[in-house]
Amino acid sequence: MNQVHPLQVAAWFVAVVGGLIAAGIALWQAAQNHQQREKDLRWKQAAAGRDLVDEMLDDEGASVALDMLDSDEREYELDDGASATITAEQVLAALKLPPKSDADDCVYVRECFDALFYYFARFEHFLKTGLVTFEDVREPAEYYVEYLAEDKPLYLKYVEVARFRSVPEFLDRFPSWRDAAPVSSSSGRR
Repeated sequence: MNQVHPLQVAAWFVAVVGGLIAAGIALWQAAQNHQQREKDLRWKQAAAGRDLVDEMLDDEGASVALDMLDSDEREYELDDGASATITAEQVLAALKLPPKSDADDCVYVRECFDALFYYFARFEHFLKTGLVTFEDVREPAEYYVEYLAEDKPLYLKYVEVARFRSVPEFLDRFPSWRDAAPVSSSSGRR
């Protein structure tokens, strides 16, 4: 029988220990790389969310709709260059379906809310695909969703008829919307 030389045993031992150390280092590096990729993804999600919100706020129609939600009365420059004072009650009347008027101010209100709901639909799409997180797009939408919740049935009917199918899903992410009474309060603004 051949005897194993002690140096051969020591070499095997060094090889096994070295292999275990190398494997441990490789696993640690893989974990570090994974963490860095997660941080990079999160950074990209936050940037995409910021860009979406900024785009909504920069959109003339969407920003005017936000102003309308936040005001009892305000003067606006309509598409034809004329100015009109639009009240909260006029906003609600313009969004009732079927439309009772095709007056310039009513059409303007509907166009502005179409722009806003377009962005809300985009937010929901980006949330579903994982390109952003809810925290990335929650503000300032949460503030305005509280106003929308005051007349929830009106807005639900409007987005349904306008076929903004994912807007109700986006709005349902907000407790103020989910908890809103199912009947229209038309209580005015805060």
